[in-house]
Amino acid sequence: MLVVEEGLLGQTFLELRRCGAGRAECVVVWTGPVAGPGHVDGLLHPNHSASAAGYDVDGGWLTATALALAAERRSIRAQCTRTPAPPTTRAPTTTTRSLRCPVCSRS
Repeated sequence: MLVVEEGLLGQTFLELRRCGAGRAECVVVWTGPVAGPGHVDGLLHPNHSASAAGYDVDGGWLTATALALAAERRSIRAQCTRTPAPPTTRAPTTTTRSLRCPVCSRS
């Protein structure tokens, strides 16, 4: 189980909504200190390209981020993605979109 710092879940939703805008997938990753394996206290929004069918994280960003996290004694804990709303006859709302994220509790 992951324990997510207060405010991070809301920040995650805001970032995913802003980036994907209901038209494209978006991804963020949660990070935490190596010394606290179940603790999540950071959010990173990778450089990525996206469409309604998926996303592709920039390899250069991934390499640079992995090196920076290692130097800071941190690691990626989870990846959260948001898919666009399915086609409907009505305007999309937040309830028609999905967030795929690990089950977590807030501290």
